[in-house]
Formats: sequence, structure tokens, C-alpha cells
Amino acid sequence: MNLKASTEAESFIQLNEGVYYNLSREQAYLVHKFLLISEELMVKGLIGLIQKGDNLVNRLLLKHLHPDKNPHPQAKDAFQRVQHAMETVKARIPVQCSA
Repeated sequence: MNLKASTEAESFIQLNEGVYYNLSREQAYLVHKFLLISEELMVKGLIGLIQKGDNLVNRLLLKHLHPDKNPHPQAKDAFQRVQHAMETVKARIPVQCSA
């Protein structure tokens, strides 16, 4: 799945060269990754990160995936998928997610 997301991100960048000039490869990769991953896998990964106390989720959402920061045309869809998965995580482990 990571390879597929990487391949799709690279293709998108090549096809739209000059159109999304401020789109980084990392931003494109993250959009494609979160559009391709199943929600259940995303939830499991987010639970693991939250249980470890990793702040990566917030940094990822705010810096790389948020539609205001990411010019990719599908950034909003990817961001909403992650938000929905976070709501599922909060329902499963409400104590750890209350911060």
C-alpha cells in the first residue's frame, strides 16, 4: 500500500507539474496514502500512536494534510477520512484522547 501511494503521488506530481508547484512529495504521498488505506487499518494505527503518546497525529493533520496547508485537490477528502477515523478512535479509547 505504501508503494502504491508513493507511485500514485509521484504520478500526480508529474502530471500536474507547474499546476501545484507548492505541493511537496510528502504532502502528495500522505493524501494518496490516506485515501487508499482502509478505515480499520487507519484506526488501528491511530490507536497505537495515541497509546504511545505520540503527537504525530496532530502534526500530520495540521502541517501536512490540512486542506489549508496542502494544495492537493484531494487533501480535504483525505483529511476528512483521518478525522472520521479519529472520532472512531475517541469512541474506543475516550480517556487517552481527551487531551
